[in-house]
Amino acid sequence: MRIHQTILPYEVRQIMHEDRLNAALTMFEFFKNHFLPKSFAKDSHDLRNYHEVRSMITGGEIMLRTAILRRESRGWFFREDYPHRDDKNWLKWIVVKQGEDGEMQLATEEIPEEWKGDLSLSEKERYLLQYGYGKED
Repeated sequence: MRIHQTILPYEVRQIMHEDRLNAALTMFEFFKNHFLPKSFAKDSHDLRNYHEVRSMITGGEIMLRTAILRRESRGWFFREDYPHRDDKNWLKWIVVKQGEDGEMQLATEEIPEEWKGDLSLSEKERYLLQYGYGKED
């Protein structure tokens, strides 16, 4: 329940801002560092619940860290502090891996050229469906 209360509020998940994302990330780090180490399972049902909670904490941390890293708005992803799309710097994937120390490592990776489309076109011309600029059916 506390996980959902931290990550699902509109001002964290829909209208994102670095300050609010960092505040939510602080809570997720607290959950990971204080709740998980003290958890135990007395039966297989508790063990399943533990793994579900651990997965929710990991998934939430990934979402928050990648949202903080991407400094632009794109499609449904809206950053209040970066309200515009930035294809020049952010037409790329964010890759998340587990480092040798067990900590989460984030990196960016260029999207293959054949997936980028015609970069000489305007944003409205390139993203007809996403932004609803196409013809009415």
